[in-house]
Amino acid sequence: MNLWRFRARLVRPEGVGTWTFALVPATVAHSAGLRPRMRVAGTIDGAAFRSSLMPRGGGTVFIVVPQPLRERIHKSAGQEVEVALAPDLRPTVLRLPPDFRHALGAQRPRFDSLAPSHRKAYIQWIEGAKQAATRSRRIAKAVGMIRRGLTLN
Repeated sequence: MNLWRFRARLVRPEGVGTWTFALVPATVAHSAGLRPRMRVAGTIDGAAFRSSLMPRGGGTVFIVVPQPLRERIHKSAGQEVEVALAPDLRPTVLRLPPDFRHALGAQRPRFDSLAPSHRKAYIQWIEGAKQAATRSRRIAKAVGMIRRGLTLN
């Protein structure tokens, strides 16, 4: 597997709630065959990360550099970082809560066929319930949505 290396400046657009990210140079993205939402793994200034590439528009992609990673590398927006990345071919493994797994029953194959992001959204929505009754309602609603081929996002 090829590992692509490049330098990038951390960018954070104006506004509340914006991401800090590193643009992948077009030459790297093209030669590596990188595309939006592709899973990648590598290092940023030597710190390991796993993520998905995000579309920037015009065929460009970027890597979100979350705050915990920026703190590990002691970098912030405006500073340059050394990036090494490659496609992440490892399967995405999500822990399916036992109560949800049981409720899925015959719908489990349909759930398993969903994209990892959709499976993760269902799991996070269910686990985000603060009360048992809310969790039960969410599980029942999720199973019904999955049966009808619907997703949360």
